[in-house]
Amino acid sequence: MRLAKACVRSMLSILLNYGAEPGLPGCLDLAQVLERMTLRVPRDVRTAWRAKRPTKVAMTYDHAAAIVAEGLSRGTRRHRSVALGVAAQFEFTLRQIDVIGEWEKVGRVHELPSGAIVSHGQAWRPGLRYEDVARGTLDLTTSKNDTKALFDVTAYPLFMRAIDAVPESERRGPLVVDEEGNPVRRRYYQDLYRDVGDAAGVPRAVWNMFARHGGVTEAHEAGADLVDVSKHAQHSDLNTTNRHYIVPTVETSRRVARVRVAHRQKKNEA
Repeated sequence: MRLAKACVRSMLSILLNYGAEPGLPGCLDLAQVLERMTLRVPRDVRTAWRAKRPTKVAMTYDHAAAIVAEGLSRGTRRHRSVALGVAAQFEFTLRQIDVIGEWEKVGRVHELPSGAIVSHGQAWRPGLRYEDVARGTLDLTTSKNDTKALFDVTAYPLFMRAIDAVPESERRGPLVVDEEGNPVRRRYYQDLYRDVGDAAGVPRAVWNMFARHGGVTEAHEAGADLVDVSKHAQHSDLNTTNRHYIVPTVETSRRVARVRVAHRQKKNEA
């Protein structure tokens, strides 16, 4: 809905400014009015739209482990790759793009970064590579806000299980690849994830994009310090972590309830 509103506003603005250039009557006035307007969606439409939205279900460790196990059991390079990709997203709480990289038209890329791969007029902006984790640590700068992240790879058993299953001869270049060893496109990766997820019994409401949310939620539920969790997820502030990545669970309310009951008992004993 936000995207639709933005598109409408953008198209109207372009049309009106285009008309204002040669001085067509009313275009400049309307363009200025549009700048001050707030497009509001009727409450009933907004309520109906929200009711139809898919429920956000964060990936749990059991989901991630099931996908890793299923991917590795297939025995193919692409299925090992999706196991590695999901393990990296969940364990390191990384965005999908920072794991698989991104393909862009060469014309849009002003300067090819180190490690870029060019194929059919497109350049691959690097995601994770085996060389990045070869020494047992992962030191990277995230794509969204250029935030530095540093991980001890050996401290994440699910990721280590996935990478240990990869033959030594394949441990070079991009981490997530197809059968020919080429970096995958986003749609290909998502389709591969869905195929493996279905076979592993992972609900369809658990999207691949929610692997990162799941890792953050697991850390919070385990009692990790919120500041540490926020830094682990490469967030610039705690509010982002709290509002958008920690998914409410019944265990959260149970923990609060236990603290409250314990407090009452302590007061009664006093």
